[in-house]
Amino acid sequence: MGYLTGISHVDPLRWGLTLERFISEDTTLMPDIDLDFPRQFRDELIRRVHQRFGPEFAVLAGAVSTYSVKSIIQDLGKALGLPREELSLLSKQLHSSDADALEAEMWELPAFRDRVDIPDWRGLLEGHWRRFLDGAQRRGVPEDAARRVFAKLNGQYMFPESHSHAFAVTAYQAAWLKRYHPVEFFVSLVNNQPMGFYPVQTLKQDARRFGVPFLNPCVNRSMERCIPENGAVLLGLRFIRDVGEASAKLIVAERRRAGPYFGAGGLVRRTGLKPQAALSLVRAGAFDGVTPNRRAALWDAGLAVRPGRNGQAALPLPLEGNAPELPDFTAYERMAGEYEVMGIYPQGHLMEFIRPRLGREVLPATAVYDLDEGAAALVAGWPIARQHPKGREGTVFVTIEDEEGDVQLILRPGSSGATAGSCRATSSWPAAWSPAATEPPPWLFQDSAP
Repeated sequence: MGYLTGISHVDPLRWGLTLERFISEDTTLMPDIDLDFPRQFRDELIRRVHQRFGPEFAVLAGAVSTYSVKSIIQDLGKALGLPREELSLLSKQLHSSDADALEAEMWELPAFRDRVDIPDWRGLLEGHWRRFLDGAQRRGVPEDAARRVFAKLNGQYMFPESHSHAFAVTAYQAAWLKRYHPVEFFVSLVNNQPMGFYPVQTLKQDARRFGVPFLNPCVNRSMERCIPENGAVLLGLRFIRDVGEASAKLIVAERRRAGPYFGAGGLVRRTGLKPQAALSLVRAGAFDGVTPNRRAALWDAGLAVRPGRNGQAALPLPLEGNAPELPDFTAYERMAGEYEVMGIYPQGHLMEFIRPRLGREVLPATAVYDLDEGAAALVAGWPIARQHPKGREGTVFVTIEDEEGDVQLILRPGSSGATAGSCRATSSWPAAWSPAATEPPPWLFQDSAP
């Protein structure tokens, strides 16, 4: 249905794909379809669909039940005369729902590794392993390496084939756009936020590694949304806190009507923007092109009088000559202000300010991947993503980002409370740390190298 309506580009008939679902074994909820209709309404619903779209554009889809791998083990093993207790134990220890993965999983289970070559047990192990191994060896892959890969694919990470195919097509298309049209790729990606797994700050860091800088929003160049500008991503005005879509449209419309803005005060008088929105524009660097000194821009915005409710323009006050000489914000204060009002520091990363205060034992993320397996590593950064496969009391997978890259951490149950607590507390920055603080706080995590 998704292919016929244009939602998906994958033709399931061409590739032999079926509708499948994947759910956690720990879930207490029964699998369900997003929309349910009571049985007594079924015929009426079909009739109305035919009336609305026409019978030639409507089709009934049916669900086909298949044997689960655990049921196969129980019934086929019973027929082969295998011990019922061992069959039950094996079915409980399996993670995969694919019968083709059974042999690979048995190799991973110490209690069943020696049964793989027993004739009676071989009846359970018919699958694709031999074909996979033959193909791997033709390409020069040693058997032990092929076995490890096969176990990973079929025993530790499973994904329905239809989902895998659709994601593969999307991943290829995204990779192609990122390679050949990186600016447009990142502009589109940011404009469609919030979405996906990572915050905009992380997308910006990735863009920098691909040679695509991000530029602070500008009241005279930016639109409501992000746009390309000379090989860079020019941030849109609507991404600034307290500005939003409506005020961003107002700023752009007034600029088109009466020309560019010459200062924060002039923008307030012309648009009637609320004080907090004007403050956020200054802290985001949106006036840097006309007033490089942000503290002076704040002074200018504070003196401006908004137009009256009846549309009467405000009379500018002749105070420009009496403005005090104000020192500009420090680089650190600028960075903190941009994080606070945009959640992003376009010119760099928070860790660039923290790194000089850390000892040499604190490694950048990129250095971790050069360590030997099992070596201890100390990294500093902020958590950009967390996953709780077993709930909040189970193992937590955390991605820590610094100015060079990111590193994956595994916080298992029983990890020190300080480490796990720090991870949870700082993930919602800036709420966990006020940008008005005089000292940038480091977040330290210690773990074994992946």
